[in-house]
Amino acid sequence: MLKEYRDEISELKQNNAHFTKIFHDHNELDQKVQDAEKGRVGMSDTEIEI
Repeated sequence: MLKEYRDEISELKQNNAHFTKIFHDHNELDQKVQDAEKGRVGMSDTEIEI
């Protein structure tokens, strides 16, 4: 999370269900990318292309 936007993000997560969902989805995807980059999990060519 960008530190300079912490307050704004917290407020949006509390008051905007759509933002909360896309924020959660983004974090899940970001974690998958980090895991793949560090070799923790493999990814198929199809997953990489998506």
